[in-house]
Amino acid sequence: MTEQPVFIEHLTACIKRSLQHLRQQQPFFQLEQRVVQMPAPLPLAQLMQQPARCLLPEICLANQNQLHAHAFEAQLAACQTSPCLALWIESCFHGGSPALLRQARQHQRETYLIAQDWIVDEYQILQARLADADAVVFSPALLGSRRTQAYCQKARFWQLEPVLLIHHPRDLSLARELQLQCVCLSAAPGQTALWQAQRLEQYTALLQGFSLAFFRSDQAADLQLAQQHKLRPWLAGDLLWRAADAPEQIAALQQSLASSP
Repeated sequence: MTEQPVFIEHLTACIKRSLQHLRQQQPFFQLEQRVVQMPAPLPLAQLMQQPARCLLPEICLANQNQLHAHAFEAQLAACQTSPCLALWIESCFHGGSPALLRQARQHQRETYLIAQDWIVDEYQILQARLADADAVVFSPALLGSRRTQAYCQKARFWQLEPVLLIHHPRDLSLARELQLQCVCLSAAPGQTALWQAQRLEQYTALLQGFSLAFFRSDQAADLQLAQQHKLRPWLAGDLLWRAADAPEQIAALQQSLASSP
Protein backbone atom coordinates (compact mmCIF):
# COMPACT_ATOMS: atom_id res chain seq x y z
CA MET A 1 0.00 0.00 0.00
CA THR A 2 1.34 3.46 -0.88
CA GLU A 3 1.98 6.21 1.62
CA GLN A 4 -0.78 8.50 0.39
CA PRO A 5 -3.72 6.08 0.94
CA VAL A 6 -2.39 5.27 4.44
CA PHE A 7 -2.25 8.97 5.28
CA ILE A 8 -5.73 9.63 3.89
CA GLU A 9 -7.17 6.67 5.77
CA HIS A 10 -5.60 7.87 9.02
CA LEU A 11 -6.69 11.46 8.41
CA THR A 12 -10.28 10.45 7.71
CA ALA A 13 -10.44 8.32 10.85
CA CYS A 14 -9.10 11.17 13.01
CA ILE A 15 -11.63 13.66 11.67
CA LYS A 16 -14.58 11.30 12.03
CA ARG A 17 -13.62 10.60 15.65
CA SER A 18 -13.51 14.31 16.39
CA LEU A 19 -16.96 14.76 14.82
CA GLN A 20 -18.61 12.06 16.89
CA HIS A 21 -18.65 14.26 20.00
CA LEU A 22 -20.03 17.21 18.04
CA ARG A 23 -22.81 15.09 16.58
CA GLN A 24 -23.87 14.13 20.09
CA GLN A 25 -24.02 17.78 21.12
CA GLN A 26 -25.75 18.97 17.94
CA PRO A 27 -27.37 16.29 15.80
CA PHE A 28 -27.15 16.56 12.04
CA PHE A 29 -30.83 17.37 11.55
CA GLN A 30 -30.62 20.30 13.98
CA LEU A 31 -27.73 21.84 12.07
CA GLU A 32 -29.57 21.36 8.79
CA GLN A 33 -32.68 23.09 10.15
CA ARG A 34 -30.58 26.09 11.15
CA VAL A 35 -28.89 26.19 7.74
CA VAL A 36 -32.21 26.19 5.88
CA GLN A 37 -33.28 29.27 7.83
CA MET A 38 -30.11 31.25 7.08
CA PRO A 39 -30.06 34.08 4.53
CA ALA A 40 -28.32 33.43 1.24
CA PRO A 41 -24.52 33.91 1.20
CA LEU A 42 -22.69 36.38 -1.02
CA PRO A 43 -23.00 35.50 -4.72
CA LEU A 44 -19.93 34.64 -6.72
CA ALA A 45 -20.79 37.57 -8.99
CA GLN A 46 -19.74 39.85 -6.13
CA LEU A 47 -16.19 38.56 -6.43
CA MET A 48 -16.26 38.67 -10.22
CA GLN A 49 -16.87 42.42 -10.11
CA GLN A 50 -13.38 42.85 -8.68
CA PRO A 51 -10.26 43.37 -10.85
CA ALA A 52 -9.46 40.46 -13.13
CA ARG A 53 -6.37 39.57 -11.14
CA CYS A 54 -6.13 39.57 -7.38
CA LEU A 55 -4.22 37.98 -4.56
CA LEU A 56 -6.21 35.42 -2.60
CA PRO A 57 -4.59 35.23 0.84
CA GLU A 58 -4.98 32.01 2.77
CA ILE A 59 -5.33 32.61 6.50
CA CYS A 60 -4.11 29.63 8.48
CA LEU A 61 -3.46 29.44 12.19
CA ALA A 62 -1.29 26.36 12.37
CA ASN A 63 -0.89 24.11 15.38
CA GLN A 64 -1.85 25.98 18.53
CA ASN A 65 1.46 25.00 20.12
CA GLN A 66 3.35 27.03 17.52
CA LEU A 67 3.75 30.77 17.87
CA HIS A 68 3.00 32.87 14.82
CA ALA A 69 4.23 36.36 14.08
CA HIS A 70 0.68 37.60 13.47
CA ALA A 71 -2.51 36.96 15.38
CA PHE A 72 -5.72 36.21 13.52
CA GLU A 73 -6.96 39.80 13.88
CA ALA A 74 -3.69 41.11 12.44
CA GLN A 75 -4.02 38.76 9.48
CA LEU A 76 -7.53 40.03 8.79
CA ALA A 77 -6.35 43.63 9.02
CA ALA A 78 -3.56 42.95 6.52
CA CYS A 79 -6.11 41.49 4.08
CA GLN A 80 -8.75 44.22 4.27
CA THR A 81 -8.42 45.13 0.60
CA SER A 82 -8.74 41.53 -0.61
CA PRO A 83 -12.14 40.75 -2.18
CA CYS A 84 -11.74 37.09 -1.28
CA LEU A 85 -10.11 35.12 1.54
CA ALA A 86 -9.50 31.44 2.16
CA LEU A 87 -9.56 30.31 5.78
CA TRP A 88 -8.69 27.02 7.43
CA ILE A 89 -11.62 26.33 9.77
CA GLU A 90 -10.77 22.85 11.06
CA SER A 91 -9.28 22.26 14.47
CA CYS A 92 -7.77 18.76 14.26
CA PHE A 93 -4.46 19.83 12.72
CA HIS A 94 -4.27 23.62 12.29
CA GLY A 95 -5.71 24.99 15.53
CA GLY A 96 -8.63 26.71 13.83
CA SER A 97 -12.37 26.38 14.17
CA PRO A 98 -15.54 27.51 12.36
CA ALA A 99 -15.66 30.33 14.91
CA LEU A 100 -12.72 31.95 13.11
CA LEU A 101 -14.83 32.15 9.97
CA ARG A 102 -17.64 33.88 11.85
CA GLN A 103 -15.12 36.29 13.31
CA ALA A 104 -13.78 37.05 9.84
CA ARG A 105 -17.30 37.77 8.63
CA GLN A 106 -17.83 40.26 11.46
CA HIS A 107 -14.72 42.16 10.41
CA GLN A 108 -15.22 41.94 6.64
CA ARG A 109 -18.88 41.84 5.70
CA GLU A 110 -18.41 42.14 1.94
CA THR A 111 -15.50 39.73 1.56
CA TYR A 112 -16.10 36.44 -0.23
CA LEU A 113 -15.04 33.76 2.28
CA ILE A 114 -13.87 30.32 1.15
CA ALA A 115 -13.86 27.70 3.91
CA GLN A 116 -11.06 25.16 3.79
CA ASP A 117 -11.07 21.92 5.69
CA TRP A 118 -10.29 18.24 5.25
CA ILE A 119 -13.91 17.61 4.25
CA VAL A 120 -14.75 13.92 4.73
CA ASP A 121 -18.25 14.22 6.23
CA GLU A 122 -21.43 16.12 5.35
CA TYR A 123 -21.50 17.48 8.90
CA GLN A 124 -18.48 19.62 8.06
CA ILE A 125 -20.32 21.21 5.12
CA LEU A 126 -23.09 22.28 7.48
CA GLN A 127 -20.51 23.65 9.90
CA ALA A 128 -19.01 25.79 7.15
CA ARG A 129 -22.42 27.13 6.11
CA LEU A 130 -23.37 27.93 9.69
CA ALA A 131 -20.06 29.75 10.09
CA ASP A 132 -21.18 32.04 7.23
CA ALA A 133 -18.93 30.74 4.47
CA ASP A 134 -19.74 31.59 0.85
CA ALA A 135 -17.85 28.62 -0.63
CA VAL A 136 -16.28 25.39 0.55
CA VAL A 137 -13.31 23.42 -0.80
CA PHE A 138 -13.48 19.72 -1.69
CA SER A 139 -10.57 17.47 -2.64
CA PRO A 140 -11.25 14.59 -5.06
CA ALA A 141 -7.94 13.08 -3.92
CA LEU A 142 -9.39 12.81 -0.42
CA LEU A 143 -13.01 11.98 -1.24
CA GLY A 144 -12.91 10.11 -4.53
CA SER A 145 -15.09 11.03 -7.52
CA ARG A 146 -18.43 9.69 -6.27
CA ARG A 147 -18.36 11.38 -2.88
CA THR A 148 -17.00 14.57 -4.43
CA GLN A 149 -20.03 14.69 -6.72
CA ALA A 150 -22.41 14.00 -3.83
CA TYR A 151 -20.83 16.62 -1.58
CA CYS A 152 -20.87 19.26 -4.32
CA GLN A 153 -24.59 18.66 -4.75
CA LYS A 154 -25.12 18.96 -0.99
CA ALA A 155 -23.13 22.18 -0.86
CA ARG A 156 -25.26 23.71 -3.61
CA PHE A 157 -28.44 22.58 -1.86
CA TRP A 158 -27.25 24.43 1.25
CA GLN A 159 -26.35 27.48 -0.92
CA LEU A 160 -22.57 27.06 -0.75
CA GLU A 161 -20.40 27.40 -3.84
CA PRO A 162 -18.31 24.21 -4.24
CA VAL A 163 -14.64 24.66 -5.11
CA LEU A 164 -12.51 21.70 -6.21
CA LEU A 165 -8.91 21.44 -5.04
CA ILE A 166 -7.27 19.89 -8.10
CA HIS A 167 -4.01 18.03 -7.50
CA HIS A 168 -3.98 16.19 -10.83
CA PRO A 169 -5.13 17.47 -14.24
CA ARG A 170 -7.40 14.44 -14.71
CA ASP A 171 -9.75 15.89 -12.07
CA LEU A 172 -10.39 18.96 -14.23
CA SER A 173 -12.80 16.83 -16.25
CA LEU A 174 -14.73 16.08 -13.04
CA ALA A 175 -15.01 19.80 -12.32
CA ARG A 176 -16.38 20.37 -15.81
CA GLU A 177 -18.89 17.53 -15.44
CA LEU A 178 -20.16 19.11 -12.22
CA GLN A 179 -20.40 22.50 -13.99
CA LEU A 180 -18.41 24.19 -11.26
CA GLN A 181 -17.46 27.84 -11.45
CA CYS A 182 -14.32 27.63 -9.30
CA VAL A 183 -11.26 25.38 -9.28
CA CYS A 184 -8.02 25.60 -7.36
CA LEU A 185 -4.90 24.05 -8.88
CA SER A 186 -2.51 22.79 -6.24
CA ALA A 187 0.65 20.76 -6.70
CA ALA A 188 0.74 17.72 -4.44
CA PRO A 189 4.11 16.72 -2.93
CA GLY A 190 6.25 15.17 -5.62
CA GLN A 191 3.95 16.32 -8.42
CA THR A 192 4.96 19.95 -8.91
CA ALA A 193 5.93 19.23 -12.52
CA LEU A 194 2.25 18.74 -13.38
CA TRP A 195 1.63 22.49 -13.09
CA GLN A 196 4.78 23.87 -14.68
CA ALA A 197 4.46 26.46 -17.42
CA GLN A 198 4.69 23.98 -20.30
CA ARG A 199 1.99 21.77 -18.78
CA LEU A 200 -0.32 24.71 -18.06
CA GLU A 201 -0.12 25.62 -21.72
CA GLN A 202 -1.54 22.18 -22.51
CA TYR A 203 -4.34 22.59 -19.97
CA THR A 204 -5.51 25.98 -21.25
CA ALA A 205 -8.46 24.45 -23.10
CA LEU A 206 -9.50 22.48 -20.02
CA LEU A 207 -9.41 25.62 -17.88
CA GLN A 208 -11.69 27.56 -20.20
CA GLY A 209 -15.22 27.94 -18.93
CA PHE A 210 -14.42 28.33 -15.25
CA SER A 211 -15.32 31.70 -13.79
CA LEU A 212 -12.40 31.47 -11.39
CA ALA A 213 -9.20 29.45 -11.51
CA PHE A 214 -6.79 29.74 -8.58
CA PHE A 215 -3.22 28.57 -8.35
CA ARG A 216 -2.03 27.50 -4.89
CA SER A 217 1.65 27.25 -4.14
CA ASP A 218 4.17 27.54 -1.31
CA GLN A 219 6.61 29.29 -3.66
CA ALA A 220 6.33 33.04 -4.20
CA ALA A 221 8.01 32.65 -7.60
CA ASP A 222 5.00 30.62 -8.77
CA LEU A 223 2.88 33.78 -8.62
CA GLN A 224 4.47 34.82 -11.91
CA LEU A 225 3.42 31.51 -13.43
CA ALA A 226 -0.15 32.11 -12.29
CA GLN A 227 -0.15 35.59 -13.81
CA GLN A 228 1.10 34.30 -17.16
CA HIS A 229 -1.84 31.94 -17.43
CA LYS A 230 -4.45 34.39 -16.10
CA LEU A 231 -4.95 32.46 -12.89
CA ARG A 232 -5.54 34.09 -9.55
CA PRO A 233 -2.72 33.35 -7.12
CA TRP A 234 -3.67 31.53 -3.93
CA LEU A 235 -0.78 32.16 -1.57
CA ALA A 236 -0.23 29.53 1.10
CA GLY A 237 -0.95 31.17 4.44
CA ASP A 238 1.27 29.04 6.66
CA LEU A 239 4.34 30.20 4.71
CA LEU A 240 3.21 33.81 4.48
CA TRP A 241 2.33 34.31 8.11
CA ARG A 242 5.66 33.04 9.35
CA ALA A 243 7.28 36.03 7.65
CA ALA A 244 8.03 39.04 9.84
CA ASP A 245 6.77 41.46 7.17
CA ALA A 246 3.63 39.60 6.06
CA PRO A 247 1.40 42.72 5.75
CA GLU A 248 4.05 44.44 3.61
CA GLN A 249 4.37 41.34 1.43
CA ILE A 250 0.64 41.24 0.85
CA ALA A 251 0.50 44.91 -0.06
CA ALA A 252 3.40 44.58 -2.49
CA LEU A 253 1.92 41.49 -4.13
CA GLN A 254 -1.49 43.10 -4.50
CA GLN A 255 0.07 46.18 -6.09
CA SER A 256 2.11 44.05 -8.47
CA LEU A 257 -0.91 42.00 -9.55
CA ALA A 258 -3.14 45.04 -9.93
CA SER A 259 -0.62 46.79 -12.20
CA SER A 260 0.11 43.77 -14.39
CA PRO A 261 -1.24 43.97 -17.97
